[in-house]
Amino acid sequence: MWRSTTASFAALWLWASPAFAAGGSDVIDDSTPETPGHCHLDARGILGTFDVRAIGFAPACTLDAMPKLEIGAAFLHTSSNAGIDPTLGPALKLNLREEETGLGAGLIGQANFNLKSGRMDTAAIIVPVTVPLGRAITWNTDFGVLYNLAGTHEQGFAGTQIEADIGGDLNLMGEVYGRAPGHGGAQIRLRWTPGGGNFDFDLLYGLYPDGFTAREFTIGVTIRT
Repeated sequence: MWRSTTASFAALWLWASPAFAAGGSDVIDDSTPETPGHCHLDARGILGTFDVRAIGFAPACTLDAMPKLEIGAAFLHTSSNAGIDPTLGPALKLNLREEETGLGAGLIGQANFNLKSGRMDTAAIIVPVTVPLGRAITWNTDFGVLYNLAGTHEQGFAGTQIEADIGGDLNLMGEVYGRAPGHGGAQIRLRWTPGGGNFDFDLLYGLYPDGFTAREFTIGVTIRT
């Protein structure tokens, strides 16, 4: 049976980065923060099995004075058979090594507070690694620790992702990930960036994307300023 603790853990897993990961609705993040002096807003809607429905928003900015640090927040409102689960929390991404060197690395930290109970439900510390594989293909790998107050307190997390520009302002992504012990998941995503501009439109299909929901469809939009 779907439990509220499961929904909380889904909020952690799916929001383990300040930008929904890599500036969109992906689970795996890259090592690069937002462009200094700019901000973005990620929004998405989720429909899954077990009557899971969710909407989320994640703004983030990188200041000119701190070009390696992205400062953001994440709000997720989840409803399921167990009820409603709204969470809100801060998110930080620090770039430790630029991907232009051939191997990018960073550090992500996030906490999620349950707005119904007023307590911290989940948190994450993630290390994203980015390897450019030519001009059109990028390989991202994440590993770290997830914390869930309501269930198993600490669990390892790891995942990998390949994304490729396929022409026509389209980007295709596939990712797999899991936590120890147990559950794993996978997603594919098609992204359209009209004219290579400031808007991304994402369409995702996931199998156990939070480790529990058998199938999940996501529509996401990113606006950059």
